Amino acid sequence: MRIVALAAATVAMASAALAETDGERIAKILTPAIKSCWTMPLPPEGQKALPFSVSFKLGLDGSVSERPVSQKEPSSDYERLMIASGVRAILKCGPYSALAASGLPYEAWRDIDINFDPSQTTF
Repeated sequence: MRIVALAAATVAMASAALAETDGERIAKILTPAIKSCWTMPLPPEGQKALPFSVSFKLGLDGSVSERPVSQKEPSSDYERLMIASGVRAILKCGPYSALAASGLPYEAWRDIDINFDPSQTTF
């Protein structure tokens, strides 16, 4: 599994055979779109916004084919809000037609895991 660093998120590709250059190309396509749609809720006073992961599948045309889901159960109301903000960003910014037009094999970008990192976002 390759992990590609993004400004406000990281993309982990499910395919172990994915070349790092493919992962970088995928990240360059997804990063600006998802980052521009992500509105992170401010944490309650004294609480730190923690990273969270969301997984989703894309169709051949780059549309989100299954509702994005968190990889863990939220432990607080704020964490639930954070995860919901990531899911909204993914849905709002789709379809990711630039991936479909990228020439990358569909198997390389069909299954996406995104790790949203609030520490990379300024309030």
